[in-house]
Amino acid sequence: MQNPALLKSLFISFPLLLCVSFVFSAVEPFDEMASDFEAEVITEINPVENGVEYRYKIFYSENNKRNLINLIFDFPPGIPESEFIKYGGKADGNVKWSGGYIGGTSGFAILFRPFASPQKVEWVSQYHKLWSLDYAAKPGEKVEIELLLKGENIIPGVAKLRGKREWAQWVFDSFAGRYPPADFKSGNVSKTFTVPGPVPKPQNQTSMIDHLIATTTGAYNEGWISKADVYQGLMDKLVAAKENILKGRRNYHTARNIIGAFKHLLDAQRGKAIDEACYRMLYINADEMIKMLGR
Repeated sequence: MQNPALLKSLFISFPLLLCVSFVFSAVEPFDEMASDFEAEVITEINPVENGVEYRYKIFYSENNKRNLINLIFDFPPGIPESEFIKYGGKADGNVKWSGGYIGGTSGFAILFRPFASPQKVEWVSQYHKLWSLDYAAKPGEKVEIELLLKGENIIPGVAKLRGKREWAQWVFDSFAGRYPPADFKSGNVSKTFTVPGPVPKPQNQTSMIDHLIATTTGAYNEGWISKADVYQGLMDKLVAAKENILKGRRNYHTARNIIGAFKHLLDAQRGKAIDEACYRMLYINADEMIKMLGR
């Protein structure tokens, strides 16, 4: 004989168990990345005695949900640590951001982060942890960093600056009964900005003109040269200069004159179709090219 009370209990509890089961099985990895933020980077390049100074202003949008916790400049093996004279930074409120070397087999980087600011881990839910730093840049604030290099083995070029904000990480545990799927990506991912910055200096005339061509093309692709006809005018001169360089030393004088014309076009379009940092970057490269052709 069936028990009506038991049947009623099963009728109520079974859908509830299904619902609870669905909630746990439907929980997905937290997809909020450390690279999920808005920022604008303004670059300044200043030639100084025996070197080049690079300054970066990072305007961290007020639309961001979390704080900015670090900035990283990556350098290839061609730039030795001995080239660096000074590096550091600060955020709004006169908060110091210190720089420190982090090494690797394929080069090294300088990590900028709030000075004396320990990393903290906080639980934001049963399944998520939040990584954060004290004194990090808040939404709407600005961070300025600077690099001063000797300039003996470096030249301005197209470089990479990475940034990272506070991030929440999914925590897989036995209670959730879930494990990272094959395509799971950690929340600890940097946002990469392409900026004018220090790169290894080419060591001969041919590699230097190739570098200048690649840098000009990179600048146009990034929008630092805003007009196609101006870009084409610059490239026509660089291609002509390379043709003369490849003919040998007897044509170096002609190549120097062509690079001089390249500089005149830079001057004419400075602040118009060519932004200031791009102008400085290409002008310094052109001067180095002329110097190499005079050897």
